Amino acid sequence: MNSGEALKNKIEKVRARLKAFRHPVSHAEVVAAGYTEKGFTRLLEETLEEINKPQKLSKKLHADIRKFLVELTEYDILPSPSAWPRKYFTEKAYYRDWEDPKQRFIYNALNSLYKTEGYEKGFEDPRVDHVREEVDRKFAEFYSIHTAVGWDCDGEEYDVNEKALELGRLLIRLFYVEGLATELLEAWRTYEEFVYLSKSYYRDHFLHLIYDFFMGCKLLCSFTDRIHKNLEYYTDNPMPIDEFRVRLMRSWLAASLFHDIGYAAEALSEFRKKLQDQFFFKIPGFDLSELKLNESDYLKDEINDFLTLLSFVLDEDEFSFNFGQVEKYRRRYPDRLMYGAANALFTDRFKDMDHGIMSALFLLLSLKIDIHEFTMYEGIGKKESNERHKKYRRMRNDLLEDIVVGAFAISIHNIRINAFEGLTIDFRTHPITFILMLCDDLHEWDRQSDWRSKPEVFKAVYGFEVLKTISGNPEKLFDEDDHSFFHHLKTKVTALTIKQENELKRLVPSIKAIIYKEKTDSFKLKRSIEKFIALQTVDATVRNILDALCLILAEDVITLAYVGGDEKKRGDSGDRVMSFWKALDKLFYKNLSNGPSICIFHGYDEESVRVFFTAEYDPALKCYRVNKELQPIKKKGDIE
Repeated sequence: MNSGEALKNKIEKVRARLKAFRHPVSHAEVVAAGYTEKGFTRLLEETLEEINKPQKLSKKLHADIRKFLVELTEYDILPSPSAWPRKYFTEKAYYRDWEDPKQRFIYNALNSLYKTEGYEKGFEDPRVDHVREEVDRKFAEFYSIHTAVGWDCDGEEYDVNEKALELGRLLIRLFYVEGLATELLEAWRTYEEFVYLSKSYYRDHFLHLIYDFFMGCKLLCSFTDRIHKNLEYYTDNPMPIDEFRVRLMRSWLAASLFHDIGYAAEALSEFRKKLQDQFFFKIPGFDLSELKLNESDYLKDEINDFLTLLSFVLDEDEFSFNFGQVEKYRRRYPDRLMYGAANALFTDRFKDMDHGIMSALFLLLSLKIDIHEFTMYEGIGKKESNERHKKYRRMRNDLLEDIVVGAFAISIHNIRINAFEGLTIDFRTHPITFILMLCDDLHEWDRQSDWRSKPEVFKAVYGFEVLKTISGNPEKLFDEDDHSFFHHLKTKVTALTIKQENELKRLVPSIKAIIYKEKTDSFKLKRSIEKFIALQTVDATVRNILDALCLILAEDVITLAYVGGDEKKRGDSGDRVMSFWKALDKLFYKNLSNGPSICIFHGYDEESVRVFFTAEYDPALKCYRVNKELQPIKKKGDIE
């Protein structure tokens, strides 16, 4: 019996025992019923140990594991259904022993890091075996699935936020240095709960940081080459791919892991308002004065430089700016006018202690000091020490530019929500900012709106891919391999009836005929297929699949599939499915430009998954086109 069959048998044994349990199972019931003595707890532990192993499993067994974990959360045996996404995104962004790691962004970045530092075999060099072991261990500790309190009486308490911090700290140490920035991240991890006290509505933000990081790494797996080409286009200065991967990782690490730490500053005004409204207004004659941060006089120049850099990157791009150009740029006309407008925007948000601006400032102040460690050198002989000193001096500018790119992305991500909804970010010129804004909105499946009760919203993410455009070879549109978008759609959408499947099969030959006729002109081909679909009288679900299929004729398609929510509570104040759709609509329709297409799938259970959201950039309209027909429709009796 192989490991997959053994795991399947263990899962079935656990399921058989679950039938005797009440729903959910409380800690008191675990103790009273003596599940430990009866052997169930050990069976459960053995099953989870098997699931936690890095082993090759069939797609069918992967799907069964996902359903099994959902069942355990419904009995309160697992503390959170986010257990599976942790492992899922680790696999997608890092690597598994049995898979080719070449398409994993984190692995590639680590490989490039050690190559640029003189290790001939990169991350596989025998001299860095101990580093690889440490990285593997930190990833495994983060994604390993643990039972809830009460089930694991003898084991150590498992804190996924602490494991996320340790993983983040390790990556920062490898790509930057473990200094003030990691202390800042650790302080945010420790004191985040105070922010919950100050805000009436606040979701988890520490674990959210690591999820955004993983999602962005998965996107960068597919988009690194495109971003690399854009760098050469905008700067006319090609950069070796290994150096580029390292710098891209540095910017993304800074942007994703630090983009919410400024909530501590923004929360001051909320905290004052909450105390005033809930306590001091009961006391005649008393009013709580404003709580605010006061920067020291010696920081004014630093803050002005900070705002200057952000304004410069906004008006230019994430590639072509360098510190030597900033002063010259400010003196040029008409660039000076554009810079002034950008500077006013950032200055206003800084005065209001926007958490994005404050996060960027806190990060920049910390990492700029940490960079001192990169300029240190060991002197054995005078000649060798001078050469090493020059090398690290050259790195300083590059490191600062990478940090500024991350800081810019951080500063923008909240501005578009609270102040300037029309602020547009182009994927070509600001890829890190584009990806941060996208990941920040996509991460909704396990966000917690109440840190104590922890209501569960989305049960599982079970598909996150970037499928490449087939322009140049449109006959691949209906291929049945794993890389075909049509195959991907059919695999993910499980809500089709027999009648709908027959309708789809009936239309495929006609679309293939159009492809054969127009295959030399991708624009005509796309329009011809769209016109054909519009003329057909077909079920709405079938039409949505066909419309989604057209996305890949023009652009790469980001796809995300998730299952969960509560259909009985559908609506903005229910399971957030409606508000999630609206957030994506606003993000793509108003804020993002000239980037990849996107196709989101959703179902309240695994048998009802359907196309949920699509958006495609239209170069003629110069904006994204969103399929409004996919917007969820509330039924009578839905909670408002």
